[in-house]
This record gives sequence, structure tokens and C-alpha cells, in this order.
Amino acid sequence: MAWLSCRLLPLLTLAAICSAAELPPILDIDAGREQPRIQETGSLLAIDAPGTDNRAGTPPGMLAARLAENDKIFRWSPSPAASRITGGAALAAAALSPDESVLVIAETVGAPAGPNSTRLLYFNVLNGKLINAKLLEGRRLASLEFAGYDRLLAIEAPQPELNRPERLLLFDPADPADLLESAPAETPILSAVSDGTRTWYTCRGNPYFLRLENGTFQAAPQRQRTLVPDPRLVLTADRKHLHLFGAGRVEFYKLTLRGAELVSSVELPAAAVPEWGAAASADGSWLVLGAANRPAWLVGRNTVRQLADKCSALGSLLPNGEFLLGVPVNESLALYRLPEKSTPSATVSPRKLKPVNRNDNFRIFPLSGTRPRVLQIDHRGNLWLLEIRPRRWVKTALYTVE
Repeated sequence: MAWLSCRLLPLLTLAAICSAAELPPILDIDAGREQPRIQETGSLLAIDAPGTDNRAGTPPGMLAARLAENDKIFRWSPSPAASRITGGAALAAAALSPDESVLVIAETVGAPAGPNSTRLLYFNVLNGKLINAKLLEGRRLASLEFAGYDRLLAIEAPQPELNRPERLLLFDPADPADLLESAPAETPILSAVSDGTRTWYTCRGNPYFLRLENGTFQAAPQRQRTLVPDPRLVLTADRKHLHLFGAGRVEFYKLTLRGAELVSSVELPAAAVPEWGAAASADGSWLVLGAANRPAWLVGRNTVRQLADKCSALGSLLPNGEFLLGVPVNESLALYRLPEKSTPSATVSPRKLKPVNRNDNFRIFPLSGTRPRVLQIDHRGNLWLLEIRPRRWVKTALYTVE
């Protein structure tokens, strides 16, 4: 038997070698696959111009002074918004720095069907200059918020063709490529806010709102139960109050070192199906909710009343305590003294202020100062300063797209 085994072993080895040679080779399917090409849309030119001071009029301690690149002139031509019949720029989001020195606009680059990148444009609010720009290659941002003084929080939209899942990003605007990524979201992210130390976010179909520590951004989030269906978040300007809202309910929270503590919960009328919200008081006790072309509502801890029959997706609390609400007719802005009055004291269309144009509102940001002012972005990417005066508002061009 030993002799037979010795004779069979070479034969079996030879058969195994022949069989292996006949098998097709194992191929790495992804190894030779090219990444989909991102179409170049719009343009950003950084022209060498020695002596150009993009920090002019900017105190050294402000964020605009840190982000500005001197000795260059930046020329921006936006990517076209293919979904708009009237044209415009492919603007995705915008955020104003806490010191009000820098406006960051996120522009979607690429074909409408994707894949896409995001161009970040930095405007100096103090001198009206485009002072820098960065490209996030292969990432499409769906939202943008400041997370403290000098960090940006963004929702990254999924791009399966680039192996990019939906997740949160946290980064320094000076170097957005060096970013922190959260774990991929299991369901679409509805909203995200940050007080600079912690980040809260909500996801569709999730009965919890989630919290991340910014210092351990990639860790598993902490969960807190909510009765609000598909909730969205509003963080007050003082970073001390958090509101959750959705169809049928609003929850008011106070933020402490331990986390979010529920203060009260309010039921909404069946007609209220809000898609956006904004704080309507400095102490976190009032909230304005709305949905584009649907009613706007003023919600307190024991009060709900309608403000407007129709609103746009804009609303902002001014430093003097008044509230500015977007109205669809002529892309107007209605000024309210809340909660005392439920009717506007003035309604003004920026389109009709000189210089007259037909541009839509994209975003509005309140500015501090002795007189109420608003920074307005229109749908073409132009920046305007609106000074709110008792008799007639004044519109001044801050930056005009070429």
C-alpha cells in the first residue's frame, strides 16, 4: 500500500496542477474600472496680481483675514442651474461665519445627473471681494453650517458611482480636503447643526436624534428618543436651545453639558407640515415653521398661530428682535415684530429696489449693527446688502457675478 501511495501522489499533484491551469484567472473587477469623469462646469480663475489686498478693511483677528489669499484676483463664472427655466447658478448651500466676516457659498460642479464636485467660494463681507476658493473633488454637498468659529459642517449627498455614501463632514475652510467623516448614514440625513463642540443630526425614519462629539467625529453617535416624525433641527444663535420639528409636533430642548434636556412639546395643526424652521426669539421660546408655497406658523411653548397663507423657504431672526419671512409674491420679504404681532409691519421685494432686477432670493443672513441689515444671495450668485429703514429699504451691490 505504501508503494501504491507513492505512485499515486505524483499523479494527483499533476492533475491538480493541470486543473488549476485550466481554471479562468480571478479578476479584480474594480482594478481596471475608471472612475466616472466629472464634467467641468463654471470656472474659477485665480489671476496673479501682486499688490492686491484681499484683507483690506479686515481686522487681523477675523476669519476673513485668515482665509484671504493676497496678490490674486479671483474671477468666478457659476455652473448653470439646469433645473431652472430662467437660468441661474447651481448653488447648493451657503453659510455666514459667526463673526460675519466671511460668506461661504457651495456651488455644485458637474452635469445635473452627476457625478459632482463642490466648489467653495469665500467672500469677504467687509470689503465685497471674492478672497479665495477651494474645490472638494468628487463630493457633492447638500448643506453647509458653521460649527463654531472656524469649522464647517456639511451633509455630503450620496454618489454611488464614486463610492461616496451619505454622511456628515467636518472641516477647516482653509483646508477642506483635510476633513473628518462621520460613519455612513443608514437613511437620508434630514438636518444637522453644531454648537462647535457637539453635532446633532436627524435621519429619515429614525425615531431618534443623534449626537456626535466633534473631537471624535467618526465614532458611533449617541441616540436620544423623539416623538417627532422625520424630525428636523433648529439651533438658536446663542447655541443654548435646540428645536425639533416635523409633521404634527415640535419639541423644545435646552442644551446643557450633559446633552439636550426636553423643556416642552407642542402639537401642530394637521395643516402644518413644515419643511424648514427658524428661531424667532433669542431665548429659544419661539419658532417659525414653514414650507415653500404653504402657510407659515409661529409656534411657542403653549401657542400655535398662522403667520402667512404662503411663504417661501426663507426666514431669519434679526439682531433687533424682528423676524424676516420670505413671501412668494415678487420674492418679497415680510418684517414681523414677534410674538406681539402676527401681521407684517412692512413687505418689500428686493427685486423692486434699485438697482431693479428679476432675481429670486436664494438665502438671507442677518447682520449686526446700529441699523438692521440683511445679506441677500440671489439665485444668480450676486450678493446684496439690504438696509431696513422705516420708510424705504436701501439695496447695495456687494458682489456682482460677471
